[in-house]
Amino acid sequence: MPQVRPIHYLLGVEGIAILRGRLVSLAEADARVDELRRLVLDLESTGFAAELNRTQLDVHRGYEAWAPGYDSLESNALIRLEQPCVRSLINALPQCRALDAACGTGRLAEYMSARGHSVVGLDRSTAMLAVARRKLPIGTIMQGDLLSLPFERGSFDLVVCTLALEHLPRIAPAILEVARVVRDGGRIILSSIHPTSSILGGRPMFDLQDGTSAVVESYFHPHSEYLRSFREAGLTVMDCLEPVWGEEEAEILGQTTFVLAPEAFRRGLVGLPGALVWSLAQS
Repeated sequence: MPQVRPIHYLLGVEGIAILRGRLVSLAEADARVDELRRLVLDLESTGFAAELNRTQLDVHRGYEAWAPGYDSLESNALIRLEQPCVRSLINALPQCRALDAACGTGRLAEYMSARGHSVVGLDRSTAMLAVARRKLPIGTIMQGDLLSLPFERGSFDLVVCTLALEHLPRIAPAILEVARVVRDGGRIILSSIHPTSSILGGRPMFDLQDGTSAVVESYFHPHSEYLRSFREAGLTVMDCLEPVWGEEEAEILGQTTFVLAPEAFRRGLVGLPGALVWSLAQS
């Protein structure tokens, strides 16, 4: 179980704010430097220099533990940011036969079902599926693997796969599999953490019942990897949405350290792209 110091995260956000501020205002950059100096001098008195345990979990164990509170908009800043974009793309499509691949708690399968789509939800996690089955009719939700979908070629008009690809070392196999089960002319909606947020250290993280935190393994995937995978799968990009962190999301991301330097979080994180959402068509 690795140990972390919350103050390191705070100082990192201050650094991002300085880099962004120096291109806008010398006074703003200097203000961040002054605050950074104060925080370093006050390390011991803040209490945020203490070591905390953080559990690192693989994808299966992570989502089994995260299931009860996963889709809370009060604690999951990425879903708060990503969900309106994904819903807007769903809303633009006619009612159809849809697959929610790696459906998790069924948050989008439930949404599509309520809008009249005939939906199948699939996920590996037993705990996530238990939550999904409380939201959706019997028979709608099934257990299965994103990398080996148990459906014939062209079985669906629409496939939605959200916040799952970042957990794969390579995204190409999953995209090929998703593309396989969409009919010619069908649509695919994908979402993931934005590469900018990923490369700055953004990771799926949540609180455990014992009060400690856990982080789920994830990987950095640049836009070029997505575009290459789409091309290999015969998919056409229809749209690419990159919603940015707002102040409410920055406060969630900051957690307990936000109160020490709220302006640093606003200057450092607000306006950075946090989610990456693709709308694709099967040729």
